[in-house]
Amino acid sequence: MRIGQGPRLGAFPKVESRKPKAVLVSALLAAACAHAPPAPVPAAPAAHNRLLRDEGLGFELELPPEGEFRPGDGTDNVVALAADGTLVRVFAEHFAAPPQPHACWERLMARLPDDLALRPRDADELAAQAPGGLVRGRGRLLHVRPLPRGDSCVVVAVEGPQASRLREATAPLALATLRVRAPSEAVRHRLDWDAAGQLFDAGEHRAALARFEKILAAEPDAPRARLGAGLAAFFAGEAYAPAAAAHLERLVAAAGKGADPSVRRDALMYLGLSYAAMKEYARAAARLGELVAREPEDAVALYNFACVLALSGDAEEAVWNLKAALARDPALRGQARDDRDFDSLHPRTDWPQIVGAEAAGGAAAGSAP
Repeated sequence: MRIGQGPRLGAFPKVESRKPKAVLVSALLAAACAHAPPAPVPAAPAAHNRLLRDEGLGFELELPPEGEFRPGDGTDNVVALAADGTLVRVFAEHFAAPPQPHACWERLMARLPDDLALRPRDADELAAQAPGGLVRGRGRLLHVRPLPRGDSCVVVAVEGPQASRLREATAPLALATLRVRAPSEAVRHRLDWDAAGQLFDAGEHRAALARFEKILAAEPDAPRARLGAGLAAFFAGEAYAPAAAAHLERLVAAAGKGADPSVRRDALMYLGLSYAAMKEYARAAARLGELVAREPEDAVALYNFACVLALSGDAEEAVWNLKAALARDPALRGQARDDRDFDSLHPRTDWPQIVGAEAAGGAAAGSAP
C-alpha cells in the first residue's frame, strides 16, 4: 500500500494570537474592574502609569503616561502604538506540553526576523540581555520577554526607534509588569488548533487525535478538524483505524457542502486505507474507487485502489489500475515489485512485464563487469 503525498496540515488555520482588541484604561478606571472575577488580581499599577489589559488573550501590563498610546487593531499582534513609532506587541506561542522557561526563549529565537542587523547567537544570550532581551535592526530596537503560562508562552515585545525616549521608558516598564491569566474560551480554542498541528507534526498522533476531538466538541462542523482527527487516528496505528473511518466517513458525508476539494481527496484516500487496515476490502475499494473516479490522474489513488482490489481477489481490475498508476508515475514500479498487497498477482506470466522486473534485471546484467 502506498500512503501517498501525506496530509496537508499546512492548510489548518493559523492561530490568531489575539482577539478582541486590547483596551487601554487609566489607573483610576482600572479600579472599576474590581467586580470582575479575581483570577488572579495583580497589584495596582503606579498611579501615573496606564494599564493595558486584554481579557481574550489574558494579560495585563503597564505603559508610561506619556506618548499618547492608542490601541492597536491586532494587525501583526500590535496592541498599542504611539505617534513616534513605538509599538507594543503581545502574542501567545503554544506548545504541545507545558514548556520549560528556556523553551519560550528558544521559540522566540526562531520567530525573530531574519533581516535583523544583529541577532543573539542563541536563546541564552537573548535571555541574558537586559531588559529581558534586546535586538538591533534597521534603526530600531526590539525588547522582548516571554512568560510561561500553562502549555503556552505569552510574549511581550516593545519596538521603537533607537533615539526614542518613549521606547526607552516603555520597554522596561512593559516587560517588567507583564502579568498573565487564563485566556478566553475563544482564544483557548484557537490555541488548541495550534497544539493539534504541533502534535501531529511531531508524530504524537494519539495526543493530536485528542486535541482534534476537543476542537470538534466545540466546532463539530469544522472540516479540517474532522480531517485532522481522521488522519491522526489513522497514523496512530491499526487499533485506531475504526476511529479514523468514523471521522472520515462523517467528513465525506458533509463534503458536498462546498468543502475544499483537497479535503475530500485526503478524506477518501485515508478512508479507503483505514478500511484496508481493518481488512474490509469491499468498503476500501468502494471509497478508493470513488476517489479514482474523481481524480483519474492521481497515480497514488490508482495504486492504492489496485492494492485493495488485489487483496479482495479482483485480479483483472487490480492489474488494470496498477498499469494506469505506473503509466502516470513510473517511479512506483520499484514499490510495486516488493508490495505484499500484490502477492496474489505474482503467478501471472505478465507480472514481470507489468512492474518492469525484466527490464530492471536486464539493466543490472548489462552493467556487470
